[in-house]
Amino acid sequence: MARLVEGDAVLGLLGFYDELDNRSGQPNGSIRDAVQPVGEPDETDLVAYLDAGHVLIDVMEA
Repeated sequence: MARLVEGDAVLGLLGFYDELDNRSGQPNGSIRDAVQPVGEPDETDLVAYLDAGHVLIDVMEA
């Protein structure tokens, strides 16, 4: 079994927050807990990269 060490990336479910649905107890809890006091050092570059992209598919499901 692999052990996580500090600095390892961990993937989690995206978008499952209590405030975004009428069911409480979503896997990620409150979206307020995900807010960071400062952004990533390359946040401006990342946002520009994503803004320059094209939507391939956009789906909303229940």
